[in-house]
Amino acid sequence: MNSLSKKNVRVDKNRVVDSFRSSRKTYEQNAIVQRRISQQLVALLMTSNTCKYNSVLEVGCCTGLLTDFLCEKCEIESLYLNDIVPEFCELTTGRPALCNVRDVSTLPGDIELCSIPGDLDLIISSSTFQWIDDLDALFEKFHRSLKEQGVLAFSLFGPGTMGEVRKLTGKGLQYLSLNTLLQLVSKRFKVTVQESKVDQLFLPSVRAVVRHIKDTGVGGIGGEKWSHSQLREFEKRYREEFVTEQGIPVSYFSTTIIAKKET
Repeated sequence: MNSLSKKNVRVDKNRVVDSFRSSRKTYEQNAIVQRRISQQLVALLMTSNTCKYNSVLEVGCCTGLLTDFLCEKCEIESLYLNDIVPEFCELTTGRPALCNVRDVSTLPGDIELCSIPGDLDLIISSSTFQWIDDLDALFEKFHRSLKEQGVLAFSLFGPGTMGEVRKLTGKGLQYLSLNTLLQLVSKRFKVTVQESKVDQLFLPSVRAVVRHIKDTGVGGIGGEKWSHSQLREFEKRYREEFVTEQGIPVSYFSTTIIAKKET
């Protein structure tokens, strides 16, 4: 693999859209780890930067978990909401915390392809960048759109996320290593905060794990349907290899980075 890119791995964006769209009514209740990560991202942003921004772009707003935390804690004049699922942009505009924002605009579509405004103070994103095909090019795009001393703040999932499923099926996202990620960011930004963590959910059964993946929309990397026998075999092997006293684990590895634009 190229040390600075995922060019040999292509995500089927249409499949990702369909997967997340189908989880619209179940995502928020089941996105327990994503909620924690969004809350921590805003907390780290507040400790390292101002809490007042004229112009902010949120990438991958989904149902608005990060949006709420951000708008509750920070003073924002103009907010641009992006998501690859257009319905999520409209859904998020109805979040209660947005009453604190003077001007809200939606930018639906694939962030790698759509135009974004310039002169931004902050670009922020949580649990989204692991879906990006060319993060290097996207960071260049962000660098052009941020004003001097503008802030790039994001969290994304990394190697080991849903490692239990990958071990049994051989399938999953090709996550960037921490070293590669830091290289990409540092080409154009000065990293001021970097924090990595592990979260585990413990569910009552393997079927609950399968439902959790479906209900949070993160199964978009797959696509094929399992037969009953395949599902039973997956359940059997998952229990044999990973069961604990707390329950059946699902692991998430995430990294949060806050960086400033270098002139």
